[in-house]
Amino acid sequence: MSSLCITDGCPNIASRMKKTRCQACYRRFRNNGTFERKSPKPALSYDVVVSLSELDELSGCRIWTGQTDKDGYPRYYDGARYASRLEPLLYVRRWLIEQQEGVLASGAIVEDACGNRLCVAIEHLEVASPTTARNTNGAKNARKTSCINGHPFDDENTYITSDGRRKCRRCTANAQRAYVQRGKLPLPKEPKESPMPRKRATNTHCANGHEWTDENLYIAPRTGTWLCRQCGWESKMRSRGIDPTTIQRQVQWKNADRCRNGHVYAEVGFYDTPEGRSCRKCTSVSSVKSNLRRYYNLTLSDVKYMLSQQGNRCGVCKLEFKDYDLGEIETRMGDLNVDHCHTTGRVRGLLCMSCNLALGMVNDDIDVLRNMIAYLERHIEPEGEPY
Repeated sequence: MSSLCITDGCPNIASRMKKTRCQACYRRFRNNGTFERKSPKPALSYDVVVSLSELDELSGCRIWTGQTDKDGYPRYYDGARYASRLEPLLYVRRWLIEQQEGVLASGAIVEDACGNRLCVAIEHLEVASPTTARNTNGAKNARKTSCINGHPFDDENTYITSDGRRKCRRCTANAQRAYVQRGKLPLPKEPKESPMPRKRATNTHCANGHEWTDENLYIAPRTGTWLCRQCGWESKMRSRGIDPTTIQRQVQWKNADRCRNGHVYAEVGFYDTPEGRSCRKCTSVSSVKSNLRRYYNLTLSDVKYMLSQQGNRCGVCKLEFKDYDLGEIETRMGDLNVDHCHTTGRVRGLLCMSCNLALGMVNDDIDVLRNMIAYLERHIEPEGEPY
């Protein structure tokens, strides 16, 4: 039968020192020379800070004499926080600032105005950000006035990336040209000066002079980049071979009462999107066209041709199709259903909903269909006889 550890107040099973002490007590004796537990360190307080620091009368700094991290900043192990299952390691200088100013924001840095990392005098401490602190890499880069190649960080040569970093336009241009011409002709050290200055966007207008209005400004949701709707529309028209100066752009405002195809939102409904209102009717039409193309590799012209070949009737029951519209704006399949082989994917024809469901229920099995016909023929009721 196992015996308990003989140390006072220890409830563990004895397994070491001839089964008189538990593993924890044995390890405590090896490390500290005693079986008694050490009392936990007190919670961090002003008295603890004073007891673990010394005042330097010459500089006015209070030098920390306790534990530090790998970079030499004061740190304290709080036994009370450990007992409460919280992070026990506290940075002393951050704790002192938070006692006066409240919890600091994530990323805030506590630095010393005296230049001594071990100083815990509250009057020598100040809060800074990664870009305003003196000794962080971000702050050092923010104070630079030129790039690594000596180009100045001025308004003409600098642009800000989506994550807030500065980049040199001349270095970026050189890198892009080097990438394109790599392995070809040697590059000059500096790009040639353009005879015409490059147009830049401002806080009020885009690079092409379009004003940043509520109707013309689009902000990319992921990057926050400002995009000009008019420039995007003109680029799309030119890609289609259309001169944008010959037609009028129809602006779809968020408070518009109808879509560009004339559907009244109050009648057909709409979706709210970051770009404005999206017509439910137009979305449904677009879904019909995309589904025909995605699942059957068909266009509306193909469906119209199949419909004319079948005489506007179902390929099985020969009932006439009525509830459909194959126009470009009011596209609606209605009771038209494209029938295809689920094995090969080949389109077979157009069926009504009932016939299409019937084929699907029997998994296109011809034997099952023959059995169904034979079953119906066997149970034909003679004329004139009641059921």
